[in-house]
Amino acid sequence: MSSTSARPLITDAGLTRPRLTGHLESMCIRSGKSPHAGTAHILGILVMMFLFFPGRLFAGGVLHVFPPQLGTDVFPVARLAVHTSRALITVHDSSVEYRIDQTFFNDNQFPLKGIYLLPVEDEVSAVAEVQVDGVTSPFRITGPDAFFGRLKELSREMKDSSLLGLAGKRLLVVDPITLGISQQRTVRIRYAKKISASDDVLEIALPLDGERFSLGPVGLLNIRVRFALSRPVRTVISPSHHIVIHREATHRCLVQMEAREQPVRDDFRLLATFSGDQLNVRLFTHRQPNREGFFMALIESPAMPERASEPEKDVVFLLDTSGSLGDKAFGMAKDAVVYCLDRLRPRDRFNVITTGTRVSALTKGLVAATEANISDAVRFVDTLPSGGGTDLYGGLMSAMDQFTGRKRPSFIMLTGDGKATVGITDPASILDDVKRQNKVDARIFALAFGTHAEIALLDKLTVAAKGKLFHVGAREAFDSQLQNFFAAISRPPISAISMQFQEVKTEQVIPVRIPDPFREETVFVFGRYSTSKETQSQVRLTAKTAGGAVVTVGRPATFPLAAQARPYIASLWGMRKLAELLEQYHLTGSEAPVADEIGLLAKQFGLRNPLLPTSAGADRPGPPYLKSGSLLWTLKTSLVPADIYSGSYRVIGGKVFRSEQGQWIDTSYDPTMKTIAVDFLGDVYFELLRKEPHLGPWLVLGPRVTLVRGEEALSVRQEP
Repeated sequence: MSSTSARPLITDAGLTRPRLTGHLESMCIRSGKSPHAGTAHILGILVMMFLFFPGRLFAGGVLHVFPPQLGTDVFPVARLAVHTSRALITVHDSSVEYRIDQTFFNDNQFPLKGIYLLPVEDEVSAVAEVQVDGVTSPFRITGPDAFFGRLKELSREMKDSSLLGLAGKRLLVVDPITLGISQQRTVRIRYAKKISASDDVLEIALPLDGERFSLGPVGLLNIRVRFALSRPVRTVISPSHHIVIHREATHRCLVQMEAREQPVRDDFRLLATFSGDQLNVRLFTHRQPNREGFFMALIESPAMPERASEPEKDVVFLLDTSGSLGDKAFGMAKDAVVYCLDRLRPRDRFNVITTGTRVSALTKGLVAATEANISDAVRFVDTLPSGGGTDLYGGLMSAMDQFTGRKRPSFIMLTGDGKATVGITDPASILDDVKRQNKVDARIFALAFGTHAEIALLDKLTVAAKGKLFHVGAREAFDSQLQNFFAAISRPPISAISMQFQEVKTEQVIPVRIPDPFREETVFVFGRYSTSKETQSQVRLTAKTAGGAVVTVGRPATFPLAAQARPYIASLWGMRKLAELLEQYHLTGSEAPVADEIGLLAKQFGLRNPLLPTSAGADRPGPPYLKSGSLLWTLKTSLVPADIYSGSYRVIGGKVFRSEQGQWIDTSYDPTMKTIAVDFLGDVYFELLRKEPHLGPWLVLGPRVTLVRGEEALSVRQEP
C-alpha cells in the first residue's frame, strides 16, 4: 500500500486489521529499521482515536501508535487494547485532584512506538506526576495556537478530519513510548486544578478516548469520584453513565462507575451541587443559537424529619399473586411486603390484600402492627401461591375501603407488574374510579417488577394519588429500590410544590405536577423557554412543610440566548416529552396524530422511536416495543440520554445529525437557509476552524457535512 494513500492507517477495533506477517515482519526486525520510520509523515493519524464522539476534553488520554514503514510503504496496525482504565478524582474544598491509570496492550505482531496525548484544562495548576510503567517520564505542554499550524498540515497530509477535535485544546504530550510484541504499558498521570471554595456547583468531565477506541471491549473501566468537603454534598448526577453513590456523611460521599468487558462510547461527566440542608432550587440551561431554550431545575428537599416525629399511619399492602409475574418476581414482591411489615411501628395499622383472579385479605380490617400481628402477616405472605389473573381494579377498591378517616395518613403499597387481566381492565376506567373513590386521599406507591410491567398505568395511578412508582427491571437494583419503597411510607418533607418564573416565558414543563420528594431526594423538572434577549429572572419555589407551614424560596436565574455547555438538558427534556406522549398513546389507543408526534420528536433529538422495531425500514408500530415497561421507565427516569439514542443518528455537542447518501446533515438544517460551501480541508475551511474551534467536534464527521451555525448553514464538500 502506498504511503500516499488517504486511507486511515490505524484500523478500527471492529474491523479486520492487516498485519505484517511472515518474511515481511522479519525484514522489519532484522533490518534494524525502526517500524516508526517516517514519523513526520504519518503523524497526521496521531489522534485518530479522538474522532467520533468529541466533546470537552478535560482529563484522560490516548496512546497512539505509529504504523511501521518500509521505504514508501506504510502498513496499517491494530489499535491498542485497553486492559484496564482507572480514574480517581478527589474533590476538596479548593481543589480537584485527578489520578489516571491506563494499561495499553500491543496485540500486533511487531514492536511499535507511540505517543501519549492528554488534553488538559487551562485551569490545571500543576502536573504532579507522569509515569510510564512506574518510571517518571518527561513530558511537554503544547498550547492550542502552537498546535493549530501542525493540525492543518497533518490533516491535509492525511486527507483526514480526524485531528479537528483537537482544535483549541491544550495538550500534555509524552513521547515516545515503545511497546514490544504482546507487551503492555501503564501510563499514570496525576494533576490538580483549583476551584473556588464558594462555588456551590461543580462539573467534572473525564474523556475516555483511548478506552473508546480500544481494540475490543475494555477489560475494566473504573471511575471513582470522592468528595471530601467541609460542606454538605446535595445532588450528584451523571448525564453520561450510570453511577452508584455511597454516602458516608452529609459532606463525604463516593461516586463509582464500573464496567467490565464492555465497549466505551461516551466521555464521563458528573454534576454535583453543595449547600446546606434546607429547601433549595437550582436552574441550568441549554440553548443553541436561534433555537428554543431548555432548562433543568433541581428541587433539593430539606432534611427529612426523624421517624420518631412521624404520625401513626394506616398501610394496606396490595400484593399481586398472578402467574404473569413469574416465580422470581413473585418472590421479590413477597420479600418487599415482608421487608415493609417488619419495619412498621406498633401504633401503625395495616392489612395485606392479594390481587389474583379473586381478591382476598389477611383480615377484615386494619389491625395494629403488633409483634403477633406482624408474625401472622409474614406467615400469610410467605405461604401465598402464585397463579391466575389479576383483578387490579377490585384490589384497589378493596384497599381504599380499609380506610375510615383522614386523621391518620393512609398509604396503599402495591407490588406486582400492574397488568389488569380480570374484571375491569380498561386503564382509563381504573384511573377515574380510583380518583373518585379515594375519599381519604390515600397515597399510592407501586413497586413494579419486570421489563414488561404496565409502567404507563402504574405511573398515572401513583401520580394521581400523590405517590410514586418504583421499578425493578434489568438495570435497577432490588435492594436500593426496596429501601426507597419503604421510605415512602412516611410524610414527605415538603408537599404541594409549585414553581414560578419571572420575566420569562416557559412552556412544556415536565412533570406538569411536581411530585412530593421522599427522603432527601432531588426532584427534576424540565422545560422549554423562549426569550428575545438574555433575561435575568427569578425562580420562586413554594411548598408546604411536613408541619403545615408554607415556605417560599427564591433564586436568581439567567435565561441566555446561547448556552451550549450542557447539551444533555435538551435530550433529557426530549426523553420526558417522549414518555409523556407514549403514555398517552398507550392509555388512549393507537391515535395517528400522537404516533406522528412521537416520530417527529424522536427524530428531533436523535432518540429511538419506541413505536418502531429496531430495523430502520420498519414503518408500523410494533406491540413488543410499545408494551416494553422498561423502555417507558427509561424515558421517564433516566438521566443518561445515551440509553435511548438511535443508531440512525449522531448526537454531538447538542446537535443531531442524520446520515443521508453518504453525508451527515444537521437535522436543524433548512434548504432555504443561506448556505456557505467550503472545500474539505481547504483554506476557508481551516480559517473558519481557526476562528471558531468549537466547530471541530462536528467537522470530524468527515468530508461531507452540513451543519447550521447561527442563521446560516455550512456545507463541507469533497472534490471528486
